[in-house]
Amino acid sequence: MYKRQILDFLNVDGPVYQNAISELDSFKKLKTIMRGHQEVFNEIKLALKKDNVVFTYIIGNHDADFHFKSLQKYFKLSLTGDANSNKINFISEECYNVQGNIQVRHGHQFEAMHTFDLENPTFTKNNKKYLKLPWGSLFILKVVNRFKAQYDYVDKVLPCLL
Repeated sequence: MYKRQILDFLNVDGPVYQNAISELDSFKKLKTIMRGHQEVFNEIKLALKKDNVVFTYIIGNHDADFHFKSLQKYFKLSLTGDANSNKINFISEECYNVQGNIQVRHGHQFEAMHTFDLENPTFTKNNKKYLKLPWGSLFILKVVNRFKAQYDYVDKVLPCLL
């Protein structure tokens, strides 16, 4: 089975990034994703209008752009009409505890090549904010995405389990 995230910032077409993704680049990618999945986001909007619905988003390696608080606010504004809505929560901790001894974790933190510094996921240079990318994300941006342009199946090949 092949799965794909709707908020996969690492796979949005755009310029080939050097060593960092800027906040502005992240905004452009988010707008592209939201335009490309309008039906999904319209359904999320409808669900969020219900009193008992809260959307909890655990930030991972393919959507690390949400470490920018401005992106979180834009996302909330787009889906709820309120940039400070408590109907959408972003979790960037290594472990999210749910009542009843349940923990939710994003799997990228178990692989060294995809691990983010969750305490300091961004840096500022020349008054611009950038993501601190782990080398696994850099590999996707610089190598895998280039191969995908030529061989679209490259990230769809899975090992055969006998």
